[in-house]
Amino acid sequence: MVVIGILKIEQGDVLHLAQCLKKLPSFMQAKISNYPRQDEQLRSVLARLILKQLLLEQDFHDTVLEVYRTDEYGRPFINEDIDFSISHADDYVMCAVSKTTRVGIDVEKMRDICMDDYSISLSDKELEDLTNSTNPIYDFFSLWTKKEAISKANGKGLAILLPEMEIAFDTATCGQTVWNLKELVINPEYVAHIAFSGSNELKIKEFKLAEFI
Repeated sequence: MVVIGILKIEQGDVLHLAQCLKKLPSFMQAKISNYPRQDEQLRSVLARLILKQLLLEQDFHDTVLEVYRTDEYGRPFINEDIDFSISHADDYVMCAVSKTTRVGIDVEKMRDICMDDYSISLSDKELEDLTNSTNPIYDFFSLWTKKEAISKANGKGLAILLPEMEIAFDTATCGQTVWNLKELVINPEYVAHIAFSGSNELKIKEFKLAEFI
């Protein structure tokens, strides 16, 4: 089972930033308070509050975020009993948790881009397909969120994994591991994917900021 929490930030939610920030451990408060923009702070705070709520529903203790750490690759973890992944972009915040599989989640807001800027991260075949696509912006961000989700699930980072990553429509192979890919349809302006292994059921929960104040 993979549980996915999704929150859409509404106009005026940033006014509750200070109130929400206080609900996090002091070390998280200190780090997030140093982010230069309030919208960035709010997304980070809400991602961790969603994570905490999902962990509480998995019978973790109320102080579970006190043991939030990152490994040598910068991947966050709690302990060996649970895996999770966080992503946010503009108005959307997402968090996935699972006791049965490693997970990776990524969300991006679509925008105009220069494909050449990403050529080092794309194979010749991927570049060719995007060049010939009738919907290149969506196809690019669909591919990119798949790559990011896989790299988060694997945990070693996108740059390390790119040479060994082979992506099909809804599966991918990275080294010896086969990942399932599922698109999360949330908004016509956004693309999101989750990567996980095995035959895990996906359960989506929607949150609002009001639940955390």
